[in-house]
This record gives sequence, structure tokens and C-alpha cells, in this order.
Amino acid sequence: MREHGIKGGRTGAVTFIQRFGGALNLNPHLHSLVPDGLFVPAPEPDRPLLFTPLPPPTDPQIEALTEKIADRLKNVAVAAGVGGDEAIEPEGEQLLLARSMAEALPSPLSPSFFDAMPRRPTRKPLCANVEGFGLHAARIVAAHDRAGLERLCSYGLRPPFSQERLSLLDDGRVRYRLRKPWPTHDGADEIVLEPVPFLKRLTALMSRPYVNNVRYHGVFANRSNDRARLPPPPAQASSDQGPLHELDADIAPPFESLPPPTKRRRTPWAQLLKRTLHLDALKCPKCSESMEVLALITDPDVVQKILNHLHLPAADPPRAPARTRSEPFEQMTLDPEPDDELDDYPFPTFPTQQRGPPRRPH
Repeated sequence: MREHGIKGGRTGAVTFIQRFGGALNLNPHLHSLVPDGLFVPAPEPDRPLLFTPLPPPTDPQIEALTEKIADRLKNVAVAAGVGGDEAIEPEGEQLLLARSMAEALPSPLSPSFFDAMPRRPTRKPLCANVEGFGLHAARIVAAHDRAGLERLCSYGLRPPFSQERLSLLDDGRVRYRLRKPWPTHDGADEIVLEPVPFLKRLTALMSRPYVNNVRYHGVFANRSNDRARLPPPPAQASSDQGPLHELDADIAPPFESLPPPTKRRRTPWAQLLKRTLHLDALKCPKCSESMEVLALITDPDVVQKILNHLHLPAADPPRAPARTRSEPFEQMTLDPEPDDELDDYPFPTFPTQQRGPPRRPH
């Protein structure tokens, strides 16, 4: 920012946290959407921020950034008691989770999976790998390509597995078809697991309670004072136009024509369901026409009469008492006998400091 003479520039990012790979394996990684420029204040305070593009990064800059990320993450792991000489051994609930994570770390395809991987160097532009930490910065979406940006966000928000490729065999085992053959010499295209190992693998892929898998940073953060001053997205360009940096300068609207920032409205819930889950909640299952809300009934007596007439349950299902952190966790047993094959495996370790009661989701 100082090298290019930009004063008061602000940036931001949207990060998607994922813990899974393409074969139901544990593969923690992050997908971050970062603008290739800075937002600078406009001359007039009631105007939106101005976006100033920056030159693309170089391979040495990506490699230096990867080294800095690797050093900082290793320091964070040592400070949390996960790595180093003073690692804390897991106990109780953490031990069960560590065993599930240990089983999800190796590939489920074959024991010699890592030996079968091709060892040829794959040096790609804007990509770096330092001590197991990889950074891929070659994916670019033009500013006017709103559909491409939505597809990229959908990729970051995808679930750990696809139910369409999941099936149950006649002998009770679970089969999961891979989206494409795994990069091994035999080219396996599916995995088959026993029911209990399959559930244990899903346990390792699940996020911890009250952990947000989408993080907003900088100007995109919820508490940022500049979020309401972000400029509107550029107009949709035609399909025959190239990336934004190849377009003519007169395509971007001038600063004087930009409207002042307005309060953003919430997207209706039915539209959100249709965009994210491809489910049209307002579509009639009989005639396929769009349904409309005719009345909103809130009287409990009337609601109970309607449910009884339709032979639907009119009372809430009973809820079991919640388990507190002080209660023992030995009730949950994933294996009837200890697994000797995992005794010598370097389990991940977790800090066991005392914490307060669980927070409620915001």
C-alpha cells in the first residue's frame, strides 16, 4: 500500500473453513475471497468508498506469504499445547475425538496411499508449498462476473459429502462414490466403509459447536463502520467481454454517477432457500403453482384444532435433559475393544484448560 502511494486504504476478506477432502478424509483448509485492491475513502464523507486495484502478486510474494503463514500457525499450535515438547495428552471426550481424527487422516482407499501418490514436482504459477502448508492464489474472478463469484462461494460452502453418491450395500456397509478417480496408480473411484468407522469419520469432519465456518474480515466484517459504505457491484458485462482489466476504462461508472450508500435489505427466506438448497418452498406440490400466504394463525387453540383435524401431532416432542460438561463421557463407546493399530499413532492433542459454560449462538 505504501509502495503504490495509497493512503487510508482498507481491505477485507471472506473466509470459508473446511475440514474435509474429496474422499471423506480429514483435510483442514481455508478458502478466502480477497479483493485485488483497496477501498479508500472518497473526498465526500457521504459517498461510498472508492476501489483502487493493485497489481497482481508475483510468485516470490506468494512464497514469502506462505512461509509467514506456516511460521505463525506453528507458533499458534505450540502455544495452544497441540505441538512441541509440552503437548497435552488428550483424555476422555478429547481422546475419542482424537481417535476419530486419526482414522480420518490417512486415506481410506489403501494403506499405501501416500506411497502410491505421484512424486513429480507440480510447480504452478501463484502457488507455493512450505512444510506441508500450501497456498493457491491462482483463482481469479472478474468483478463483473457475479455468476462466477456465486459459484466460487458455493464451492466454499459445500457440504462434506454428497448424499447422491452415498449408498448402502446389501451387507450393511456404506459405499461412497468419488467425484473423480483418486490420483493413485489403481485409480480408485469409490470407498467402502463399515457403519461404525463411517460414523467415526463423519465425527472427525464435523465442526465444533458454536464455531462459525464463515468469517468476515476488514471492511466486510459485521462490526465494520465501512461495510455500509462499500461501493455497489459493477454492472454485469456481456459474455463476449474479457476480464475486467482488459475492458475499456469507460465501462466503469464515474465517481459522480455513483449513488450514495443505501441501507441493504434482507433477502426473503424463500429466495435464500431456492438459491442455496435449490428448494422452492412456495411451490405447490400438487399444481406446481406459486403459493401465497392467506392467513397467519397464532392462536394456540385454533392451531391445535387444525392439527387434530389433520391428524398431526399437536404437542411438542419431549426433550431429553442436556448433558453438562461435568458429567462423565464414558457412556459413549465407539469401539467394544481398544484398537491396537492406533495405539502408536501420533494423535492430535488438545488443551484441557477449564472453560466456562457453552455460549449461545448469536
